[in-house]
Amino acid sequence: MPINSFSSKKILIIVVASIAGLILISVIAVFILGSLNVSTTRLATNTPQTSSGSAVSGSGVSSVYTANKSDISTPAQSSSESQTIERKMIETGSLELLVNNADQTAKDMQGIAERLGGFVSASNVYEISEGIKTGSVTIRVPASSFNQAMDDTKKLAIKVEHESVNAQDVTEQYVDLESRLRNLQAQEQQYLIILKQAIKIADIMQVSSKIDEVRQQIEQIQGQLNYLSRQVDMASLSANLTEEADVEVFGLHWRPLYEVKLAFRNMLASLQGYVDAMIKVIFSLPVILLWLVTIGLIILVCWKIVRWMWRRFFKPPTIV
Repeated sequence: MPINSFSSKKILIIVVASIAGLILISVIAVFILGSLNVSTTRLATNTPQTSSGSAVSGSGVSSVYTANKSDISTPAQSSSESQTIERKMIETGSLELLVNNADQTAKDMQGIAERLGGFVSASNVYEISEGIKTGSVTIRVPASSFNQAMDDTKKLAIKVEHESVNAQDVTEQYVDLESRLRNLQAQEQQYLIILKQAIKIADIMQVSSKIDEVRQQIEQIQGQLNYLSRQVDMASLSANLTEEADVEVFGLHWRPLYEVKLAFRNMLASLQGYVDAMIKVIFSLPVILLWLVTIGLIILVCWKIVRWMWRRFFKPPTIV
């Protein structure tokens, strides 16, 4: 075989093998990234969600308000008929405030609630160190005055460290409870009619037992509806109060406890990010290991093929 022809074949096979290897590695990388992305997307899209939002919290600090934001149409005999259902929402607000005087701020929040037609549902102020107090206050105000209460409360603070507002739609839950209540009340009326027509004692006892069961269910549902109805016109606002006096050092105002609290919060945020990343890596580890095994097998097969081609076409003959 001529030397030039031998070298050309060798270079050609090496180039082809290199290109095939690069394509293979690229395809494997795309498959790995795609599988991880698909897994994440499926986890996100398969998360159960409901149109009515979260259920009503049993803590008693949330409230429900109504607003005619949209119309819900129900099937009727004609396509033009529709039934309007007023939207029912649970709205809560949360504030973290840095204040000069926690006791005075708690009293001022009580004044805000009373001025807007509400009340204080919870208040707790205590001393954490000498001369420094902290606490929390929760007020209930009419939903129409919720934004005003938020603005007035923030004006009491030196600094608003955190602010959040949450609104949860419970219209579907409310409508479902009303429908169940109507059905149970209709059953009760039917049982009462049957009870009037009953003659045998056994029949009377059986119907009376059914009536007791239905009335118990009616009381449970009515209690849930009453809980929602009592909160229809009220909203809830909670404020965590931290009192810190300024320390003046060489003419500079320094708040050491505030800085410590801020550093601690940043540490918790960083720790949360680390834990979230570790959880993702741990749950992705089986897939990563499978891909590594697959890549190893492919590399082994490619190595066997290249080694065979080398021995078959390029290895110089052994001189005896």
